[in-house]
Amino acid sequence: MKSMNVQIQYLLKLARRNLQAYIAIPSTKAAFVTGSVALRLCDEYSDYGISI
Repeated sequence: MKSMNVQIQYLLKLARRNLQAYIAIPSTKAAFVTGSVALRLCDEYSDYGISI
């Protein structure tokens, strides 16, 4: 398992913050991060994907 670099930590923190509004909706069954962040392959040019 790869260690979490600074970019991954930053993008996960940003994703968590942005997902809070969706998580608060009772009908939301799942919310998760996808793409290079989820695979721990991101760098300083990466964005993050989310699925709700």
